[in-house]
Amino acid sequence: MGCRYCMVACPFYVPTFEYEEAFDPIIQKCTFCKSRLDKGQLPGCVEHCTMDALTFGRRKDLINIARKRIAEAPDKYLDYVYGEHDAGGTAWMVIMPKPKGMAQCSPNNAVEAGPAMKKVGLDTHLGTQPMGELTYGALGTVPMIISFWPVIFGGAYGMTKRREAIAKANKEKAVAEERQKTIDAAVACIEKEQGKEAAEKARAAMTAALEAQDSASEHGGEDK
Repeated sequence: MGCRYCMVACPFYVPTFEYEEAFDPIIQKCTFCKSRLDKGQLPGCVEHCTMDALTFGRRKDLINIARKRIAEAPDKYLDYVYGEHDAGGTAWMVIMPKPKGMAQCSPNNAVEAGPAMKKVGLDTHLGTQPMGELTYGALGTVPMIISFWPVIFGGAYGMTKRREAIAKANKEKAVAEERQKTIDAAVACIEKEQGKEAAEKARAAMTAALEAQDSASEHGGEDK
């Protein structure tokens, strides 16, 4: 979409916008080099890391490797695997060096490990609730809202057309009543001056003339 809200919301700064693309920029994120994985190769960063700081594999195996490294060098690593439980568990996990002078933290204690995490730039406010659960309620209402839009707009359109129809009918009724009053007044004058027979003829002539006028107006509107 290009709105870049995902960049703002992601606590790991993973989504990246193609600022160098002027005409068709997109948001991208790491896919662990899927094209390489399909060929049975390691992700490029893992294969070419000269310090062997990156390890790729199944999540449960990586957790075991991390725990083993921490157990073998408790003075070197903090007893906390960032990403094992943070944000409900992540695909990227980090073991952190234990700062000098800092006591070893209790296993999986995010509060005690917080200062070390901040020192290496890791977010310490994630909690253990999966990110999907935080947005489930809002995103779950989207299909319902989308399904209701046609009903809402359809109802509004129907109400508008009904008001227009009522207004038109009331207008036609008022015009017809005024016409009838005019005809009745003219017929009364003719009857008074020329008699009842002349008055009835005049009524028939006026009614026919008005009907012809209405018919001409309707046909003229259809032609337009």
